[in-house]
Amino acid sequence: MDILIAHLKLTHPFTSLAVTVMTIILVLPVHAPLNSYRLFLVALVMLLVQLSIGVSNDLLDRPYDRIAKPWKPIPSGKVKLRTAIIVYFTLVVCSFVLGSLFGWLPFGIMLLGLCCGLAYNLGLKRTPLSWLPFSLAIPTIVLWARVINGDVPNVLLWVYPLGLLIGPALNLANQLVGAEEARDSGEHSLIHFLGVVKGRRVAVGLFILVSVFMPIVVWINHLQVEVAVVGSLVAFFFIAIFTVIAELDHRLALWPLAILIASLQGVFFLLAIR
Repeated sequence: MDILIAHLKLTHPFTSLAVTVMTIILVLPVHAPLNSYRLFLVALVMLLVQLSIGVSNDLLDRPYDRIAKPWKPIPSGKVKLRTAIIVYFTLVVCSFVLGSLFGWLPFGIMLLGLCCGLAYNLGLKRTPLSWLPFSLAIPTIVLWARVINGDVPNVLLWVYPLGLLIGPALNLANQLVGAEEARDSGEHSLIHFLGVVKGRRVAVGLFILVSVFMPIVVWINHLQVEVAVVGSLVAFFFIAIFTVIAELDHRLALWPLAILIASLQGVFFLLAIR
């Protein structure tokens, strides 16, 4: 029971659940019967990976959290360091065991995604390159989901160039909440390099660019442009909401909205290239 309580305190449940839901949507088959067991296994593996990244974040940030975020589970003493380490390795081992059931290629792609999260936590989050793990991780989730589903057209590799736009936008939205506290703890990520006002506007601009380029990529490859255009229009609606909320400086809502926008863009891109 103590391990379970520690797990809930250490991890970031919203982000983990949101990414897991996005992965479930990405792995859904279009022309094949739904395999409920595989779908459940995909969701469980992704949830374990995301939760392990959340725990590693708190473990690696201990020296900084003592200064800027003493209320967090480990520095406040709510969770013992030994317990946190046990939770972390339990999550990693379980994700490795279950992830290997899909085969070696999906397992390798899963490791790449996990390494992106660890690279961010190990130090990149404290540099202007904080956006890079996001830019690699988001396309890798898409690739992992489609490899598991056995549906990997060459055009799917465009998710990596598009990820170079989505990644910084997500990173900025993620760092906006608590940007000042993070700066006090020694972080100098992209949001600190740009500043809060410029950072949120850059995030909006990047989301807009993705919505503009996505139909162009689909058109170049002679696929379903109409679907891509609809996806872009839907994304534009939420980008407009994001813009208004950002300008009002209501930062707590920006990260959930950013995940929603990126998820919509990814899902409609997949629908357009099938």
